[in-house]
Amino acid sequence: MTGWAGSGDTNTQVRLKFATKDEAVAYATRKGFDIHLVPAPPVSLKIQAYADNFR
Repeated sequence: MTGWAGSGDTNTQVRLKFATKDEAVAYATRKGFDIHLVPAPPVSLKIQAYADNFR
């Protein structure tokens, strides 16, 4: 055994990253992929001082 896991379908192992949503949509339509967009959750920051960790 070499430790390698084999698969007949390697598409599940591929990760693509794009700078913008428009680039991702253009790539998917060009390749004929189905598109399912999931919006990112809003980011909320809790601003606090370091000293607040010890209260």
